Amino acid sequence: EYFTLLAELLKRNPPYEADAPMLEKLAEIGIVPGQDFDKSKFDPAFAKRLPQIGFAKIMLHFKFSDGDIKDIDGWGFTTKTGIYGT
Repeated sequence: EYFTLLAELLKRNPPYEADAPMLEKLAEIGIVPGQDFDKSKFDPAFAKRLPQIGFAKIMLHFKFSDGDIKDIDGWGFTTKTGIYGT
């Protein structure tokens, strides 16, 4: 449902041109602005691994944040919220 919702939101909220690199990555898994998400084409093995991949990416972000994220009592904190770029 998450990717279906994302595809629907991209129809109503077109991405900026600067988002092109991310859109290329999303297209690899079938998420294309203006199109419905077809979950039947989504690789089931990848879908099963997605939660672990997401968690690993978050942990890598903590490790290589150059001090932007502080671990305080098991919670990640940053003062750079709102500085997103694209």
